[in-house]
Amino acid sequence: MNKSLHKMIEDAQKGNIDIIVAADTTRILRTNEIANVLGKLRESKVHLITVYRFLNNDITMLNLYAYISEYEAKAKSQRIKHGIRLKKEKSLGELG
Repeated sequence: MNKSLHKMIEDAQKGNIDIIVAADTTRILRTNEIANVLGKLRESKVHLITVYRFLNNDITMLNLYAYISEYEAKAKSQRIKHGIRLKKEKSLGELG
């Protein structure tokens, strides 16, 4: 967990924060952190509001969305790597 997120959770637990607004959960959380962070926020009665997905404190939907986002990110990375590999192979073929 990054330092800023850790500080925000500490502030929430102290009662200094009652609402967190994020563009998307992927901007502040990774899949393996969601359950832990959401549990801490819920205990502190802090609401997490997402702008793009409207998943406000729905842990099931937040988890589902996080897993889908992580899968999409990995798939995109694999496609990019595959494209780079194909370009290299094409370039090497043209040299020979």
